[in-house]
Amino acid sequence: MSFKPLCRPAIYTVPVDASDPFSVPIATTEPPSKFERVTHPLTPPDGWSVSSSPISTNKFYANLLLGDRTQTMYVHPYSIWWSCTDQFGFAVNATKPAQYTYGPDANASTAQYFFAPVGIKSLVVGATEFTDGSSTMKLFAQNFKDFSVQAYLYNSTGQVWFPIVQGMGFLTAVYSNLTPQISSAVGFTSIEEVQAPQSTMRKYALYLNNGVRWYLYISLESGTIPSFSLSADKSKVIASSSVNGAVVQVTEATVGYGNYYDKCAGRYQTDAYLTGSVSGNQAHYKIQYVAEGKSTIGMPLVYAAPHHRQMLYNMGGVKVTPLEMYSPTLGLMKGYVSTVLEFLDTIPTTIGFLPYNQLTSPVKYTESELEVECGVDVKQQEDDEFYMLRKCSAMSSPYVSDAVATKLTTIATAELQEDIIAQTNLDSMYFSGKGLDKFANVLMTVMYIVNNRTLAAQGLALLKTAFARFANNAQINPLVYDTTWKGLVSNAGLTNPDADFGNTYYNDHHFHYGYFIHAAAVIGLVDRDLGINTWVAQNKDFVNNLVRDVANPSCTDPYYPRWRSFDWFVGHSWAKGLFLSSDGKDEESSSEDVHFAYGMKLWGRVVGDDAMQARGNIMLSVLRRSLNCYMLYANNNTVMPAKIVGNKVSGILFENKVDYTTYFGTNVEYKHGIHMIPVTSVSSYIRKPGFCQEEWDNKLATLAPTLTSGWKGILYQNKALYDNATAYGVFNDDSTFSAAYLDGGMSRTWALGYCAYVGKY
Repeated sequence: MSFKPLCRPAIYTVPVDASDPFSVPIATTEPPSKFERVTHPLTPPDGWSVSSSPISTNKFYANLLLGDRTQTMYVHPYSIWWSCTDQFGFAVNATKPAQYTYGPDANASTAQYFFAPVGIKSLVVGATEFTDGSSTMKLFAQNFKDFSVQAYLYNSTGQVWFPIVQGMGFLTAVYSNLTPQISSAVGFTSIEEVQAPQSTMRKYALYLNNGVRWYLYISLESGTIPSFSLSADKSKVIASSSVNGAVVQVTEATVGYGNYYDKCAGRYQTDAYLTGSVSGNQAHYKIQYVAEGKSTIGMPLVYAAPHHRQMLYNMGGVKVTPLEMYSPTLGLMKGYVSTVLEFLDTIPTTIGFLPYNQLTSPVKYTESELEVECGVDVKQQEDDEFYMLRKCSAMSSPYVSDAVATKLTTIATAELQEDIIAQTNLDSMYFSGKGLDKFANVLMTVMYIVNNRTLAAQGLALLKTAFARFANNAQINPLVYDTTWKGLVSNAGLTNPDADFGNTYYNDHHFHYGYFIHAAAVIGLVDRDLGINTWVAQNKDFVNNLVRDVANPSCTDPYYPRWRSFDWFVGHSWAKGLFLSSDGKDEESSSEDVHFAYGMKLWGRVVGDDAMQARGNIMLSVLRRSLNCYMLYANNNTVMPAKIVGNKVSGILFENKVDYTTYFGTNVEYKHGIHMIPVTSVSSYIRKPGFCQEEWDNKLATLAPTLTSGWKGILYQNKALYDNATAYGVFNDDSTFSAAYLDGGMSRTWALGYCAYVGKY
């Protein structure tokens, strides 16, 4: 096919604004040469060039790049996919809770899983000229952005452009020299032309065999607007003529609210970008939509998810509608007439390195308290934990009782005598990172809770040696720079896609690299406070490249995609990379998602990157809201189906499914522990005390005491988030404690130190 689609230029380029943490690059330099350049074994689709802008491999549109490119994109609230075997075009569907399948016992009060049906072609937006999926219709996609992708279906004479944007109110198609055709596998009972809201528009009500009604709008600024008629077999609605520049929009319609759709019809989103600012502990940020076309109200329709609505700000410029649609795993979405979703939220600026627990007051240090604690005259703004760490690290007085400090010193001494190299030089970036972070938490406890500088210096030297193996890229499976999809990946998966949890195919990068980044923040802090102050400069480029791979914020960085893992529309990361999935992207460990953001925040603090620190804080505030809607289920959760809430956690959250299980087993401790690990100073900010108690009482109370594996330690350290005394007893009692209770990334030093610090033992 010689014709190529007349593609749009980049819809919008976000300008760099030094005051906007979402536009300031971490760096724009080439990744260090120690990362060998490789071509990825997975070949991109035809027409896509390695010189293109980096693509976020873990976004909702990845199915458009993989396999035969026909799996579903979950755009929320719509499900959209390329239909190329029959009824040619882009298929669209919207589901309701009554359609969900629960199992394995559909009648049980609490189900293991639920999913929305896939593959229901309520409508297929195409053209009469598309008569097969190969010779008369081709797919091309470009401008893969944070919230959007531009898709084109074309043949030798014309094209249809589909701007696909998260939250969009309509599926929109812009036609060039083709004849619009709307098909349905469900089938039509009838169609009815109704009064259109504009003179340059026609409107139809499409009635399907399943009783659902959709609206069809066609807009054309000049020329004759074609009419639509129903085919004899009632399987398609066909335009009377070919069109050039016509905008066709479809939406599932709610009876009685037609005027709300009418006001927005004709205007459509083409792109969206993130912008914001931070002042003190307040973050003001927004998803700004770019729109084209003309509507009577001048703005498009956008759907907001439950966690969005908790933070919406400046509603004076937004028109609230009664329109509602369900997303399979975002719950009930509500319609707004707006070009922006604008948010205001409080961010956790006072949560830093030291232990924090919601049951105690937030970390606050007044000048008088610092003088008493540190024995120095401190003149510094209240709440500056970082300043306190710097000024107080030299003091001999611990932040726990002398007895506890002595015990922690004994435990830490023993743990630092373990073979750190053997526990960190592994063939997995994930397990190596966990090992490094285990000893980083030992180091932090010794330095800042016990205040033993001599032992801290010993631990620092050991940890520096272990970390250097990775900073020099001399580990068992070194990282390589993938010039195809653009990222740092393990070489282990170049011949085996499943190696190291799929790291080479971009699975779990935020999990893996988050441990390294947090460990680096601790090493850099201790190195500075011991007066050495050289380590950050020597290792900053390596660590920053890990951050850039996962969470590069800027389009000016040509070596990494923006926000590979974190989805700012759904409010959390996706762990699945370049693997096809009919249920879309997924994430198993909510807590390791949090750990990346937390580690990035602390690293930004250590290196003096205020924008990075701000982004980490905003991510944490968003995660606190989204995870407690979609992955952590308090008894009063009304977002997720009632039959799922009783599980207390999602297990694995997909875009189209929730399955109360894990990828590595079905044990209850696995399903809950994977949402706890690692327990850190930020855990209590995310996992609220009331939820933790509900989870314990309903799922863990009888199980946890019987465990003898490392999951026991995880469950009991998490118990400290609401019952610190019991957790302290478990880690403090030498007669009953066993090292077998510690997960491979967990130390007794940190577990006991955390409990002792927040409990003031």
